[in-house]
Amino acid sequence: MRDSGARAWVLRHTVDGRQRRQTLGDVAAMTVAEARAAAHAVLAGGVVAPPEKAADAPTLAAFVAQARPRLAAIWKPSTFERSDMALRNQLLPVFGAIPMNRIEPTAVAQWLHAFSRTSPGSANHAVGLLRMLFIRAKAWGVLPPDTPKVWALVKRNPRPPVWRILSLDELHRLGRALDVLRETRRVEADAIRLILLTRCRSGEVRRLRWENVKSDAMELTESKSGPRTVRLSAQAAKLLKERRGKRNSGYVFPAKLKKGACLPNLNTAWAAVRAAANLPPTLRLHDLRHTYASRAVMQGETLFMAGKLLGHRNLASTERYAHLEEGYLLAAADRVSEAVDALMS
Repeated sequence: MRDSGARAWVLRHTVDGRQRRQTLGDVAAMTVAEARAAAHAVLAGGVVAPPEKAADAPTLAAFVAQARPRLAAIWKPSTFERSDMALRNQLLPVFGAIPMNRIEPTAVAQWLHAFSRTSPGSANHAVGLLRMLFIRAKAWGVLPPDTPKVWALVKRNPRPPVWRILSLDELHRLGRALDVLRETRRVEADAIRLILLTRCRSGEVRRLRWENVKSDAMELTESKSGPRTVRLSAQAAKLLKERRGKRNSGYVFPAKLKKGACLPNLNTAWAAVRAAANLPPTLRLHDLRHTYASRAVMQGETLFMAGKLLGHRNLASTERYAHLEEGYLLAAADRVSEAVDALMS
């Protein structure tokens, strides 16, 4: 780095036993590939020619402005909203003014390292978003196919497992707490119970419309894995039938204060029922989905079937959900050991 703060590519090599140092060009005007080519030219006995300055691609901010309408048309509103927030708060303040073909992998790696100290999960999402933007830019002809991968030096932060499943006793306590909550907050209590009965995500249940509810199934149009059909158990069908008799909205679980809207969230209701059932404060509403998957396996269903019930596209997604109770594992170990012992005897 020069005293002025500008950075340059420098080649250090040996000529006739003496150390030589030669400046190849400014970092701002020469990419890594161009600097390497210049270095090879010097080592081969040539001289450093001023690199032909490639035409700059649009800045990241300019490309994002161009891509927003196209992405909004193919992303779910919740995905677009989260990604737009990451762009405004993280990516654009750092890289927005730089032409996309001038963003260096080292700069991306340094930025991710600093960001990961405080928000590792958000850092993973942001770098994944940056990767997606570059892939789209190449697919749309904004960047040439051989543009270096700016995420090449990045290693995503490991995500510690945070899920857990409810024990039988916890499920009993949850059921009793939901019965009590139903007396004062029936909409929220029914929504939470339907999540557990149908293995659906919270947003899928909150946004459920009556037009998508059939006698034996729910036709989900907005799902993480795309449109899918959720078969209803007798208990789930009964709950929905009771709610249909009291319908006053197009949504199965309408908002209390905003007419024509669905429940905005279940956070307050879940905190209340969790406390009433004496469940751990770290237990998440999404853990009801984990519980459903694990119970399915413990009831004798295969991972393949559990994945189908959850709407997964591949078995790897299901495997991380199928946590089993210690008592169930111990009983399985006993059964296998008894069988092995009998064969040996």
